[in-house]
Amino acid sequence: MSRVKVDMGQVFEAGQAYVALSRATNLEGLQVLNFNKRAVQAHERVAAFYDGLMTVQDLMQLKTKKKPTTKRVSRAKVKAVEE
Repeated sequence: MSRVKVDMGQVFEAGQAYVALSRATNLEGLQVLNFNKRAVQAHERVAAFYDGLMTVQDLMQLKTKKKPTTKRVSRAKVKAVEE
């Protein structure tokens, strides 16, 4: 949609903010009301999926039988730091 007005004060479910915001096709036509960073949440299954992804470096180290050294940070830790 070329013009979207999103009231973040009405968000009540994980992923809902993303769905609403993703409908905008450009920033010029997007209006966000009552923004609250706590309203922007990922569903726990989505966060778990991304936490489980490996980096290219991890894959290369597995291929050469070395222990991966890249430290992954969980979404919960990132959220705690942001707050």
